[in-house]
Amino acid sequence: ALTEGIDGADSWTTDGHKWLNTPYDGAMVICRDAAALATAMNSDAVYLSGAQDAQKNLNLEFSRRARGIPVWAALRTLGRAGVATMVDRHCAQAARIADGLRAAGYDVLNRVVLNQVLVRAGTDDETVSILEAAQASGDVWFGPTVWQGG
Repeated sequence: ALTEGIDGADSWTTDGHKWLNTPYDGAMVICRDAAALATAMNSDAVYLSGAQDAQKNLNLEFSRRARGIPVWAALRTLGRAGVATMVDRHCAQAARIADGLRAAGYDVLNRVVLNQVLVRAGTDDETVSILEAAQASGDVWFGPTVWQGG
């Protein structure tokens, strides 16, 4: 299971846009110890509430728009089973893409267990050329990266 061992974590983060198709800035942190989170995020000023559980002590930005609503709506609509089904489907699709790319002669660099496939096409120049052509086509989008420092 993808979440095996998560019960041993003190905290973890995720981005709603990676799985839930929500706006880019809908990230979240899950923290076992709310007091530790509030202490780490605390920003004091005379004119602000000093309450430990004040909203300002639970996120990086005190004054911001309601970024969590799209994430909440997706979670509320899909439910736990819906999210699990979608994540499983995305992981299976990534594995299928990796298999197809390997069969076509490309090097898949990572162990594909989530929804990311890191691919190399021969040389760096060949990889960049294919990436740029794919992006220019408008049919698909691939993002560049550096894998293991090289």
